[in-house]
Amino acid sequence: MNTHTPRIETLPALTLAGRGATLDAAPADIVPALWSEVAGAFQRPGTVGYGVCLRGDKPGYFAGCDSRDLDPVPAGWRRLQLPAGRYAVFEHRRPVSAIADTVDAVFQRWLPAAGLKSADGELIFFERYGPGFDARRGAGDISLWLPLAT
Repeated sequence: MNTHTPRIETLPALTLAGRGATLDAAPADIVPALWSEVAGAFQRPGTVGYGVCLRGDKPGYFAGCDSRDLDPVPAGWRRLQLPAGRYAVFEHRRPVSAIADTVDAVFQRWLPAAGLKSADGELIFFERYGPGFDARRGAGDISLWLPLAT
């Protein structure tokens, strides 16, 4: 599957636990730091990671995992709920360092050509790092989930 042929999925609401920050500085500095802070939660096989891009007064990024995978949620972490709804799901087959290329293709080419609109709200999109993601290589089992307007 490539950027131009997403699958459409309905996602129930999902509560994440992790760390977030506003993107006051360059995302290239902030995002890796957040993932470093939450990396210990991903030691268990099968844990899925989520990188969430948020809008608001200041854009933000949240790195974490399903809150059900943590008991208890570590001190200093917060919860974030991904809204239930319909999502276009794009597989990202390149290293995570190239995820911006997929994001650009989705918003600049696919979304206008599909005649669809992304959902309003705090969530812009999220990255899902599945059980097959290899953090050492920064590749494998990555998808980008775009909430669609109803």
